Amino acid sequence: MHKARETLHEFMHAQIADRKVEARSGAPPRNDVFSILVRANEEDGGKYPLDDTELVSRFPFNRSCMR
Repeated sequence: MHKARETLHEFMHAQIADRKVEARSGAPPRNDVFSILVRANEEDGGKYPLDDTELVSRFPFNRSCMR
């Protein structure tokens, strides 16, 4: 179970990095909740940005993997 959780977190962090690049490049936004959250976090002007671990923790699958 630990390896599965680790693999999932690595995948999610890679997805965050990809979406940050897209947001910064001005590419058309993807139409999914995860992309919207990352883009909003990038475009908020830095008021209270979430770090990558906080972004990953916003999704329900993360809680079930942590048990």
